[in-house]
Amino acid sequence: MDSTTIFSLYNISKDKQKEGLQLTEFEITYSPLDSVTNDIIKIAIDKIKEGTVVALSFEEINDTLHFVYSFFHPMHELSHEYVFHRNYRILGYLERKDCKIVVLTNMNKFLDMYSKIEKLIRPLDKTCYFDDIYYKPIDKSNWGVYLDGWVLRCHYKYYDGKIHESDTRIE
Repeated sequence: MDSTTIFSLYNISKDKQKEGLQLTEFEITYSPLDSVTNDIIKIAIDKIKEGTVVALSFEEINDTLHFVYSFFHPMHELSHEYVFHRNYRILGYLERKDCKIVVLTNMNKFLDMYSKIEKLIRPLDKTCYFDDIYYKPIDKSNWGVYLDGWVLRCHYKYYDGKIHESDTRIE
């Protein structure tokens, strides 16, 4: 076998692999956030069983931290909407009642992000592989392409050490 044949075989096997990421499990250490998360899962459990993906994002908007729960179907829409278009960082996942919740943030500076959410969540030793979560590079096929449809997002503000008001939006 020459080097061209070996390279071709490598490319064929690589193309058949699914895209995805190994994510670290987190736990919520702030009990009000834990309660809100449990309530969201109770409300959405029927949709989750139908293949809906739940995401919890920690979003900083005008110096206020928001908790935003979003629902996607299927998983690649989360990658497309959050990672590709909104440039969010994937932190890991939470587990609730046979449901894995992807945890994200829009904060770019790691130390700023850590200082704002270290009292809310913490990583565990467990990891899990997630299919269809990926960082897709920009190319001709996705330049100027936007996600069709809508995303349901439930916003909760966090300031002065408390969770304040919720706002559910279709965006």
